Amino acid sequence: MAEFRIDHRTRYEYSETVARCYNVAVIRPAHRNGQLCLSSELEILPRPSDIAMRRDFHGNERYHFSVMEEHRSLTIHSRSLVRTAPVSPAGRESYPGEYEGLYDDAELCEFLLPSPLVPVRRALARFARPFFREGVLAGCLEMSRYIRRNFQYKPGVTSIHTSVPETLRLRAGVCQDFAHLMIACCRSAGIPARYVSGYIETRPAPGQQRLLGADATHAWCSIYAPGQGWFDFDPTNGKARTDEYIETAVGRDFTDVSPMRGIVFGGGRPSLHVAVDVIRL
Repeated sequence: MAEFRIDHRTRYEYSETVARCYNVAVIRPAHRNGQLCLSSELEILPRPSDIAMRRDFHGNERYHFSVMEEHRSLTIHSRSLVRTAPVSPAGRESYPGEYEGLYDDAELCEFLLPSPLVPVRRALARFARPFFREGVLAGCLEMSRYIRRNFQYKPGVTSIHTSVPETLRLRAGVCQDFAHLMIACCRSAGIPARYVSGYIETRPAPGQQRLLGADATHAWCSIYAPGQGWFDFDPTNGKARTDEYIETAVGRDFTDVSPMRGIVFGGGRPSLHVAVDVIRL
């Protein structure tokens, strides 16, 4: 069991005046799967004209707000206290034969089908199936380790719109790209897989001080085991989820769980600044 204080500040600055904007924020840590959000507050400047929390189809908390006064910057500051629990291991292994017929399950079929950033292709199925010979969960751990070993973590070479084939070609990317790749491989092989967004505790290199604001949001994937539920794997770090992970939302891919999205009237050219701190208490 671990407790974390999470400070997530997003700031947009605009080259011209924004007349008004409508936004959706998905940044509050989830309260599920043994994770408890003990407290949370959201500060928005300029103050929104209205704000409402709604749960989406996947159970994520989405904060809808609008700013109707003119502004040249917008700041969204989320502060949370979260308790995570040790992740329970699977009671048993799962095997490919157990996954037949899941397309008829209304809650699982969307995590088997293509989504905007996750294709389902025969070539990906051929790549994935050898990993599952000793079992699906063991295979997912080995696949995450394979991606960690064979793909370079390299910010700046991809964008939020980068496709799985492009990630394969580059053999490089960031956590979003590697999560999409692993999800695509699993779905192509008939294994339900979903995208998870959140945070992970990071530690400075030995002898170096921790830099404030230097953390970031993180992404990994969750794999379904029939009769047992969902188990999370992180292909960026090549391991299964531990209590250092803090979940905010789940969806088919990044398009379902983007931390911030909205419509801006005016503003010219925007610039984005994000600072995140994940501090173990």
